[in-house]
Amino acid sequence: MSGTIANSGTLIASGTGSLLEIDGSAVVSGGAVVVGNGIVDVLFGGTANVRFLSTGSGGLEIADTNANSSAFTGMVSGFGGVNHSNHKQFIDLVSVTSAPNTISLSYVSAASHTSGTLFVSSGGVQVAAITMVGHYSAGNFHITSA
Repeated sequence: MSGTIANSGTLIASGTGSLLEIDGSAVVSGGAVVVGNGIVDVLFGGTANVRFLSTGSGGLEIADTNANSSAFTGMVSGFGGVNHSNHKQFIDLVSVTSAPNTISLSYVSAASHTSGTLFVSSGGVQVAAITMVGHYSAGNFHITSA
C-alpha cells in the first residue's frame, strides 16, 4: 500500500507467510492494521497503528535506522499476547546491522504506566523509538540476531 488509506475495516496479515507491506509514504487512518500469523512490513516514513493478535505468531518489520530512528511513527499494541507470554511474536528492525553485542534496548514507561517507548541502540546510537501501548518493562523485550 502507498498513499493515504482511509481504512474503515481491518488490514490483517493473518496467514502464515502472508505479508502486508505499507509503503514509506503511506498514512493509514482509521480501522486497524493487525498482525496475526503473518508479517506487517512498514517501510521508511510509514504511519500505521499496529495491533498484535494475542495468539498470533507473526511480526512487525520496520525500517528504522541510525539515520532515521523514527521511520515508523505508529503505535504498537498487544505485543507479546496475554501477560507477555507469546514469545513467537517479533519486531524486526530490518535495516539495522551491527557488530555482535553492540545492540541494546531500554524502555521508558509513560507516567500513566499504560504505554511507553521502547528505545533500541546500535553501537551507542539510537536506531529506533517505538511507542508501545500496554504495560511493559525492559524485561519484556529480548534482542536476537536474525
